Amino acid sequence: MQELFRSLGFNTQDLVAGFAGGLTRIFLPGASRKPFDAVGSVLIGAVTANYLTETVMHTLGTGSGLTGFVIGLCGMSICHAIILGVRNWRPIWSNRESSKRGSQDV
Repeated sequence: MQELFRSLGFNTQDLVAGFAGGLTRIFLPGASRKPFDAVGSVLIGAVTANYLTETVMHTLGTGSGLTGFVIGLCGMSICHAIILGVRNWRPIWSNRESSKRGSQDV
């Protein structure tokens, strides 16, 4: 089973740590107790931890279990911040400036 997960790009240890972090988030004060929000917190925590743990772990020099748990705990907030950042992103050059720049480079 673990080989199947690995072939699909999943790391079981990171998924479990993220799952635990997402589950912990449900019980924090002020957290939504709605079933959809609770399931979302756990799933997003697990998936976010799966994809971010290794990078954050190497950047900060922390262990994978701790890193995966913290990412799982903050997974909903991390994803929300990424979505807001993408929505508000503006290219450095406008189309007019990039076309002028492109014609000068040729």
